Amino acid sequence: MILTLLFFCISGAVIMTVFASAAGRMQKNDLTDNAVLCAQSCAEVYSVTGSVEEMAMTVFGSSCEKVESTYRIGLDRDFRPSDSAAVVLILNEKRSDGGSGTLGSVTAEFIHNDSTLYSLTFSAYIPDNGGESDE
Repeated sequence: MILTLLFFCISGAVIMTVFASAAGRMQKNDLTDNAVLCAQSCAEVYSVTGSVEEMAMTVFGSSCEKVESTYRIGLDRDFRPSDSAAVVLILNEKRSDGGSGTLGSVTAEFIHNDSTLYSLTFSAYIPDNGGESDE
């Protein structure tokens, strides 16, 4: 009888550990899914505007903190701008001049609990004449 009781106690502890682990993984997967969708939106807007500032205004409805060529945006768990950020989006922009325009490249890195949740690099070619034809 004591062995049966001991078996059920150990089984219960193992099952509780498995459920707790699953809940933590589900929360992290939800954050990762939101980060992927957010990065996709950022890439789409940047490919049209060629500007990180305009991208931040369009996607998040707010400006971002800029230090040199790096931009930071604090986001809550629903990926809306927030002062008490659960996730920090770091946008690092690099530009290289070409013959008739500039190639802008942005790396979007989502940080959660001091580790990288998701990272994506996207680029856009920005013509010198602003996309207007010479005709």
